Amino acid sequence: MVPTSYYVGLSAVLFVIGVLGVIVRRDPLIIVLCVAAAEVAVGLAIIVAIFRLRRRLSVDELSLMRG
Repeated sequence: MVPTSYYVGLSAVLFVIGVLGVIVRRDPLIIVLCVAAAEVAVGLAIIVAIFRLRRRLSVDELSLMRG
């Protein structure tokens, strides 16, 4: 099994790529792709945080948290 620190590192790298892409490039398509990469990094970080808290990921349990 892959350690969660690898996922956190991957999320940080994706977020940095997204931020640098928005700052450095001015092409609208590249900016959209970079924002999407940063968005994926945030989503991955949320999933890792939930996994660390609960030690498992169940979609059914997470959907119960909404309401």
